[in-house]
Amino acid sequence: MGPAAHARAFVPDLDLALKIALFATLAASFDVVIGYTGIVSFGHAMFFGFGAYAVALAVGKLGAPTYGHVLLGFLVGMAVSATVAIVIGAFSLRVKALFFAMITLAFAEFALILAVQWSALTGGEDGLSPKLPGVFAAGAAGPFGLSGRLVTYYTVLAVCLSCFLMMRRFVHSPLGRTLQAIRDNELRAEALGYRTFVFQLVASSFGSVVATVLGAATRCGCAT
Repeated sequence: MGPAAHARAFVPDLDLALKIALFATLAASFDVVIGYTGIVSFGHAMFFGFGAYAVALAVGKLGAPTYGHVLLGFLVGMAVSATVAIVIGAFSLRVKALFFAMITLAFAEFALILAVQWSALTGGEDGLSPKLPGVFAAGAAGPFGLSGRLVTYYTVLAVCLSCFLMMRRFVHSPLGRTLQAIRDNELRAEALGYRTFVFQLVASSFGSVVATVLGAATRCGCAT
């Protein structure tokens, strides 16, 4: 029994394993925003979609797909998500949390309408199914006798683990403890001299960017 067979015996359904890893990490990124910071957001899935669309557009619209296009999709998606998160936070985090939730819901609905209606770019309701490069492509062979699918699985798993470790470091850092203090009593944190708006903006942007990375990884993992 080769290495690929051993791995498949251990994880009989790679698609299911990928979804568990990706969406568990996505839930953890949402917990950074709502659980550790106390910010209610109805638009977290929007940032997940930004990552998926960014990779799909980069490899599907820029000529022959390459690993460079995949990396470009990751970077552009992260930049767009950080910008949108900052814009949303700048407009709404200075007021009540309910207003922030309504703003995120409005942005999420707008993004959904844009994705469905702008079919020339996004593929509309059919979405995008670009050919991915190298081991990420359907039916590709990987190194050391492994299938491309198995290599993709471990690559996406490594991305999820890296994101999880970053989030763990984030919430257990002095910044994370400050965010928990703001969540528990924002007025007291302000009285102690903390700029609560800045801390909340950093937390919401961080969680949004992590969601974008996971969306981009989903595009790579689910295309083979």
